[in-house]
Amino acid sequence: MVVELRWDGDLRFKGNVAGTPIVLDSGSHEGPTPVQALAASLAGCMGMDVADILRKGRTDFRGLEVHLVATLRTSFEIRSPTAPA
Repeated sequence: MVVELRWDGDLRFKGNVAGTPIVLDSGSHEGPTPVQALAASLAGCMGMDVADILRKGRTDFRGLEVHLVATLRTSFEIRSPTAPA
């Protein structure tokens, strides 16, 4: 897999993933933010796994929807490692 991105001004990158165009944008909303793209990738991976399992089990399904809800942390606590006693 090859991912190529180039900065396109502000907080936007344009490029392609394995030849498919993609825009990542944290500013003007021309595309998903990197975090949104990661969440969509996770949801897509889960959905594809379920579809593959259903298909292998010869289950006749006519639709599949994935609904992922995520909470973005707005603050982080940085802890320094403690020395062993």
